[in-house]
Amino acid sequence: MYGDAGLQIVYLGLGVQGWYNWLYGGKDRAPLKIVRVSWQLLLWLSVAIVMSTWLLMLALTAVNGSAPLLDAFTTALSLAAQYLLNRKAIESWLVWFVVDVLYIYLYITRGLHLTAMLYLVFIGLCIAGYISWQRTLSGEERQLDD
Repeated sequence: MYGDAGLQIVYLGLGVQGWYNWLYGGKDRAPLKIVRVSWQLLLWLSVAIVMSTWLLMLALTAVNGSAPLLDAFTTALSLAAQYLLNRKAIESWLVWFVVDVLYIYLYITRGLHLTAMLYLVFIGLCIAGYISWQRTLSGEERQLDD
């Protein structure tokens, strides 16, 4: 739960940054367009997720977290998903889907069934977001390389 609590604080700043990016982060300060992620960025994010998971797991183990590895992994994945979402990458919805499935498991094992149900709703939002963005892309393939 430490990773989850800390993540909420980080989301505030990332949400503001994402809002700004979506409005002014495109070419000539235009709104961002939906993009697909390059393999190079996926590789970089994968390495960042593994390293962040390991570092967060060490920290969560030191404070006696209840599920340090899974908490660290979901935190690292959530940050990667938010990074992609801030750049309007369609793959962000797929990462959020995985994150939400893992959180449902974590919340059920902790007896937080209502919170688990909320994350089930989030899964529905991921599916709806992915379908909507896929329709918007419709033929216009853009790729995020950085």
